[in-house]
Amino acid sequence: MTLPLAFANGAPVLSFDHFYNHAELTKALQTLATAYPQFVTLKSIGKSHQGRDIWAVVL
Repeated sequence: MTLPLAFANGAPVLSFDHFYNHAELTKALQTLATAYPQFVTLKSIGKSHQGRDIWAVVL
């Protein structure tokens, strides 16, 4: 996937120089899975000690 394609479908562009909290990252991953349902599946692979989902992205 190229960056122009990511922009074209409205998928989030994640920056690797920023720390995302759980809510921000969850929203970004859900948006990515919605924008590219044929390529991206989001699965919870467990819960953290705080009870939040631990996400796995299946490509």
